[in-house]
Amino acid sequence: KMVVGVFVIAIMVSVLFWKTLAFSDYILDDGVMLLYNKDLRPETSVWDLFHHDFWGFEINQPGVWTHKSYRPLSSLSFKLNFWLHGFDTVGYRFFNLAIHVVCSLLTAIFAHTFFSLSPLFACLSGLLFGTHPVHTENIGYLVGRADMIACAFYIVGCVSYKSVVRNNASLSPTLLFSMAMWVLSSLSKESGMTLLLLFLVMELTHSPLFCDTSSRHRSTQAKRVTLLFCALLFSMVFRFRFIGSLSLDSMSVLDNPIAYETATLTRMMSYGYIHARYAWLLLFPRELCYDYSFDSIPILRDFEDIRNMYTLMLLLNCTVMVYTIWRHRKRKLIFLVACIIVPYLPASNLFAYVGAVIGERLLYISSVPFCIGLSWIVQHALKQQTRHSLLRWSICSCVLCVLALYSVKSSAKIEDWRNVNALYRSGAQVSSKSVKVMYNVGLTYLDDLTTHAIAEQYFKRCIEAYPPFAMPYWRLGYIAFAAGKASEAAELLRTAID
Repeated sequence: KMVVGVFVIAIMVSVLFWKTLAFSDYILDDGVMLLYNKDLRPETSVWDLFHHDFWGFEINQPGVWTHKSYRPLSSLSFKLNFWLHGFDTVGYRFFNLAIHVVCSLLTAIFAHTFFSLSPLFACLSGLLFGTHPVHTENIGYLVGRADMIACAFYIVGCVSYKSVVRNNASLSPTLLFSMAMWVLSSLSKESGMTLLLLFLVMELTHSPLFCDTSSRHRSTQAKRVTLLFCALLFSMVFRFRFIGSLSLDSMSVLDNPIAYETATLTRMMSYGYIHARYAWLLLFPRELCYDYSFDSIPILRDFEDIRNMYTLMLLLNCTVMVYTIWRHRKRKLIFLVACIIVPYLPASNLFAYVGAVIGERLLYISSVPFCIGLSWIVQHALKQQTRHSLLRWSICSCVLCVLALYSVKSSAKIEDWRNVNALYRSGAQVSSKSVKVMYNVGLTYLDDLTTHAIAEQYFKRCIEAYPPFAMPYWRLGYIAFAAGKASEAAELLRTAID
């Protein structure tokens, strides 16, 4: 059954997103990666990838701007793609699709081997993950592959470390393999570093708090926990000494306006609401957008803002869920919840600022346990309703409807990534207040002289929303010059420079 299910997952996910191989445009930062990243060129050695950030800049050289994104393995995948395919995007898109299929299969294996779901419901987890609309950004956006590569190593690491804990192994090949998966996941995306925390959660759920253990078991476990803490300390020292933390200098107020707020309470309320929005994207991925920058989500400045209710609802639900699971000492459910929360920590802005208000691609790893949890709920519900055939059919029908809705939404949403015009204009339908979205939509009307008036409206809206933004002035200057208004164009270009 598992083999058949894995085959179905691979076919269904591949067919759903196969159309992306025909997408030839460079979207957003794809052009920066392929056209301007010197690390992809043959003259740059592989070793240099370990000294540069994701975009090819020296990561710790004084006076050199860097994004602080240390992902040498993801960069290596691009270098390999460039060696094989050059500037042709087909190979890059095939890699993104292939790694998503692999992660979908690993999700099913993870659900079956770790959480003991039956083959049918384990494969349901893989299908839910593979068709979830929030993943369209990872698949359609070439640079979104970093999260997918990290996710693959992440799942393999979790499965292998379970064997370590179950067998109470000390310094075994399986333990070394699990640590290697942590290193590889960390070198693919920053969220991969949190795998070590999940190892510690696994150790916690197999400690005397949850089961009776012998003194020999506790001694071996103490050695493993010591190793994990030493590895965690080493990784933190390496991160802050060699790479450094992401500072506000690495981003602009347009990227993450909440980070520039001086009032602590304002930041807390705003980020609390952002967490609720992330949860909503997992639960109901109806409205998706490539950009959530300034001012797509207005900052929360007072308690009377109704959006605080969403944050309170999220906190209440999380508190009740964690308390209930902890009270009943359900080890697998505790780990399931930890698998959702822990990989999300780097994107939460709790420990370091992120260069985006919301990034749908950042939910990639957390969506794995989320989809497994949905399948577990369905399996548990069907087991409880063995005598009610009508209710069982209703549950099965709901599951099929969810899969169908996920597939239809993903198929429609991935079309937005076909070219820049489609993507930019789709963003205006969801995030119409975003300054970057308005600016990008204006660009789509700039090539045709007959639509310059429409472009002008969008650029003026950008200036009204955020006057310090220089690029709209420059574009308006270009429109004025094309219309023969030289003095007006000069004034606008001067303003852009100032």
